[in-house]
Amino acid sequence: RVVSLARVFHDEPAPLQDPQASLDPKSNQGFGAYSRIHYPRSAALVLKEPLEVPTGARIRVTLKHRVYLLGAFSLVTRRGHLAVSSDPQFQALLDSQPMQKKRKRLANFKLARKEIKSVNTPVLRERPAHLARPTHVFTRGLFLTKAEQVEAGVPASLKSGELPPVSNRLALADWLVSPANPLTARVAVNRFWARLFGVGIVETEEDFGSSGERPSHPMLLDHLATKFQGELNWSVKQLLREIVLSRTYRQSSVTTAEMLEADPDNRLFKRGPSQRLSAEIIRDQALAVSGLLNGEMFGSPVQPPLPAGVWQPFAANDKWPVPEPGDPQRYRRSVYTYVKRSIPYPMHATFDQPSREFCVPRRLRSNTPLQALELLNSEAFAECAEALAGRMRQHSETLDEQLTHGFLLTVLRPPAPTEIEILRELHEQLPAERGLVAVATALLNLDEFVTK
Repeated sequence: RVVSLARVFHDEPAPLQDPQASLDPKSNQGFGAYSRIHYPRSAALVLKEPLEVPTGARIRVTLKHRVYLLGAFSLVTRRGHLAVSSDPQFQALLDSQPMQKKRKRLANFKLARKEIKSVNTPVLRERPAHLARPTHVFTRGLFLTKAEQVEAGVPASLKSGELPPVSNRLALADWLVSPANPLTARVAVNRFWARLFGVGIVETEEDFGSSGERPSHPMLLDHLATKFQGELNWSVKQLLREIVLSRTYRQSSVTTAEMLEADPDNRLFKRGPSQRLSAEIIRDQALAVSGLLNGEMFGSPVQPPLPAGVWQPFAANDKWPVPEPGDPQRYRRSVYTYVKRSIPYPMHATFDQPSREFCVPRRLRSNTPLQALELLNSEAFAECAEALAGRMRQHSETLDEQLTHGFLLTVLRPPAPTEIEILRELHEQLPAERGLVAVATALLNLDEFVTK
């Protein structure tokens, strides 16, 4: 005799799928292992009608798993227990008016919840304790052979009696910024210092361990870390203000032969910092001074001009549609440039942007002839030079005023008389229209333009 079921009650308040779908023979959803796959599951099956079981008769329950949700492994019921009850209250719940009202109210709430707009960026949330996945040590690395269960914690080499215990993400965050843990503030301060000075107080930003470099100024690092963590309350803006207003940062970067011999890498900070700008800043700065930069925020990646043939291996399946000259999308900030790991954007790669094929904790700067060729000959910088020449031309009808204006736009200082003379000679070597473009190209190639 086939026994009909009326309803399925499940063991969690918010199941991944509707358990009632188990009663639909056409559905492949319903009550199942998710979302408590690592724990025993239980469900109550209510019959449509009371069932009399004669003496010696048996009840057979068949469970079917018709969906392969784990990819490589099917779900299998390995063991279970079946209990039956003759309590009439289960049957009464099927048609109970108070229960029907509650179900209707719940359905209305679910409809109302669907009308609530979600956010564009999903936020991870820790699972509640009863849904947390147990973690085991795998014997010899085999995930099918589980040994003892382990909990979240801090490696013994990093433990300290003054630090709070770590059991979840929030506890880990508290542990990282605990006053008893100076490492976080020291590493952060060192990285900010490196962005301003070109090299950190600890040169190996990515390694504060025994294999890393020792700090050039240990007391300075401790002072800034303590102040950043305490008085400044982790305010990056206030920390940067503290550093850039110091006499050390505001020194002139002009050097002498004696300074270079005594401290070639400026590890003693006898002169102001001076280092080449990063790839993204060089391109964005050229767009900004030429008046082309599109400051629009957010949106899809864009494809600036590329040298011919660079994108050829991917042309069939992955297009690189370059916006036409004059299209604002052509001049968006470098952070929006489309990135493909196997073929990095040539201009960025030339100026040492990582290819993203592997993690790079610190960029290393290089000086190669390719960088000068990029600034002189690439389509993007040629377009910037044309636009900068247009700005200089619109500023004044006098050549010297045009040259002075271009100099101010690019290096933010008035030119010396000898510098004006050099630019004037360059301008006179070409026809008037092209002469100003040549001057703009020279300005975009100045060491002062690409160096902080």
